Amino acid sequence: MMSRWGLAVIGVCLALLLTILGSLTRGGSYDVAEPSREIKDDLPARADYDSAWEDHLRLFDQALQEGNTGAAVLAWTDAYSAALGSHGWEGMIAVGDAALGLDPANELSNGPRARARTAYLTALMRARRDQSVEGVLRTAEAFAALDDRAVVEQCLRMAESFAAPDSPASRRVSEFRTRWAAGNYGAALPSER
Repeated sequence: MMSRWGLAVIGVCLALLLTILGSLTRGGSYDVAEPSREIKDDLPARADYDSAWEDHLRLFDQALQEGNTGAAVLAWTDAYSAALGSHGWEGMIAVGDAALGLDPANELSNGPRARARTAYLTALMRARRDQSVEGVLRTAEAFAALDDRAVVEQCLRMAESFAAPDSPASRRVSEFRTRWAAGNYGAALPSER
């Protein structure tokens, strides 16, 4: 036997469904994917949204210089959220690099290297989506700094598949592979963003 609340919820759902269906059958439209004009006008410009992580990273750097670990962690978290909300791979690389500047004993529950790795993996997925040789190679550099050889090799294969033969991008991938094979990338952490 169903409770009164359960029946009320079902009744409300059915009423909403009938309202939507009634609107559609009368020639009206119901598009939940399209925000209203008022909402559109309040949305920040895409360029501002895609670069908001930079402002948070400036606050992060300032907090680190002041020795304020708590503020640095909060700024990093804000930078990560903004980079995650952006469309590009650049922000994810930057917040991954920034995570490596944090003390492993701070408030980041998974530790800086784990957070950096997560950000770098997101950057790699975005670079792959965009078929960006530059993005994949920058991600390979980041994973080289973590000494994650398997992911670096995956990045190189991916970059090779994106680069057209005999193109400048193809030469960049070959140069990276040569440096990688010679051991010129390794466990040294990135020093700048």
